Amino acid sequence: MTVGASRRVLLALGDRRLARRYPITADVEFTALGSDGVALQGFGRTVNLSTGGVLFESDEVLQAGMRIELVIAWPARLNNAVALNLCVSGRVARSTANSHAIRIREHEFCLRGRYRPAGLRFRAPAVPRVAAAVRFGVEARPRTLASSA
Repeated sequence: MTVGASRRVLLALGDRRLARRYPITADVEFTALGSDGVALQGFGRTVNLSTGGVLFESDEVLQAGMRIELVIAWPARLNNAVALNLCVSGRVARSTANSHAIRIREHEFCLRGRYRPAGLRFRAPAVPRVAAAVRFGVEARPRTLASSA
C-alpha cells in the first residue's frame, strides 16, 4: 500500500492528523500566557508528540488559544552524553480537565540546564531595518555620527 493510499484509509476511518504521533513520555515544564496577560507556569508529562503538536497532561487549567511554551526533558542524549530539552512554542489547540493539546509554531533543542522558561522565549521575528525601509518606501542608509545629530 502506498503512502497516499494509507493516508486515504486513515482519513476514511476518521483520523485527520497530518503527522504521525509518537508515544513519548517525558517531563514538561511550561509557561502559558492568558488573554489577560498573566503568565501561568506549571509542570506535567507528555502523552505523545508529532511534528505538528504535543499532547501533555497537567493539573493546571489551560484555555484554548493561549500562547504557551513547553520545555520537554528529551529522553535521548546527544552523543550519549549531553542532556537536551526540546523547547516548543505554540498555542493551546484544545484542553480538557488535565489533558492539553498544543499546536507547535516553533521548536528547537536546547542544552538542559541552560534554558528556563522564565519569560516567553519565542517572539515574533523582528523585521530587519533594511527590509522594513524597502517595504515602506524609505531610503535605508546606515546612521553615522554626522547623520544622527
